[in-house]
Amino acid sequence: MKAVLKAKWVIAVVWIALVAALVLLAPNMADLVREKGQINVPDGYSSSYAQKLLDDVDKKEKSADESQVALVFHKNEKLSSGDLKEIKTAMHQLKQDKENAGITEVLTHFDNKELKDQLASKDGKSVLSLVTVNTANKEAAEISDSLDSELKDVNVPHYFTSSWMIDEDVVASSQEGLKKTEYITVVFILAVLFVVFRSFVTPLIPLVTVGISYIAAQSIVAFLVDRWNFPLSTFTQIFLVAVLFGIGTDYCILLLSRFKEEMGRHESLPDAILATYKTAGRTVFFSGLAVMIGFAAIGFSTFKLYQSACCSDRGSCAAACSINTGAVFYDGSRQQAVLAIESGNGAQAKQNLGSGRFIFI
Repeated sequence: MKAVLKAKWVIAVVWIALVAALVLLAPNMADLVREKGQINVPDGYSSSYAQKLLDDVDKKEKSADESQVALVFHKNEKLSSGDLKEIKTAMHQLKQDKENAGITEVLTHFDNKELKDQLASKDGKSVLSLVTVNTANKEAAEISDSLDSELKDVNVPHYFTSSWMIDEDVVASSQEGLKKTEYITVVFILAVLFVVFRSFVTPLIPLVTVGISYIAAQSIVAFLVDRWNFPLSTFTQIFLVAVLFGIGTDYCILLLSRFKEEMGRHESLPDAILATYKTAGRTVFFSGLAVMIGFAAIGFSTFKLYQSACCSDRGSCAAACSINTGAVFYDGSRQQAVLAIESGNGAQAKQNLGSGRFIFI
């Protein structure tokens, strides 16, 4: 730890450089979730076997770059003759603009009367059409927007749906939920830390430290997913936020509280820091190790959702390393606090701890 004290600025620069490199080089997490984050039933179950059969049939019937989309026209009351005429015109428009919209085939009962029983409801409230689209070199959101724009002038309520569209909506929803989770987490942590330390500056210590850990851990997980197919789901980032900000804040409170106690027992700032890490530092290390082992054990689960939670063991490791090697201690005017301690004025030292600056250890 003495070596860490002497090389405090070197460690700070290394941490900044490392996190910057990870952020710049890591694959985009949102894109990885879209590509590999679908939650599937494990192999060996009847559902997974049936899905494999369906995939094999689809490969034989259509190319790998094609996908079917269901187009549904629906009203709560029976579709009028005017509605049916408008739907027929819309389907004709789709066929006319197939090349611009990336459509390869449109199947509707207006062209084949034999399909009416399968594609039109008996109560006359719904009409179904099957649209085959070319997905080569196109993002899911781009295809959805293109299809919606083709029927933007149609007044009859209509919806496009398919498995990949649902997956895209799930990913978009999870990303929005992640942002809300981050905001709520930060607000609650600031409120709790303000109550604990009764300071407007001290709560920033856990947020900055844990924030660095979160960025580093997310980038590491992105590399693992991209290179070695590490289990990933739409909940992975939420797991990281919940675990890292939870245990990270707890670790920082433990270190800061112990540091304030040691400041009143030692004559110099380095001695107080050394004493803190001999006690609380060991606690943080072994606690982080226990959390890491616990989440790593979840990786033995057969379901992908649970497996994706074991990313948190990388997060707890990053949090423990960040807090133990690059933690930021809040000191109330370093020189004043040290002088107050040397003079035996512990009350003055505690007062100085309430309004001061950050120092790296």
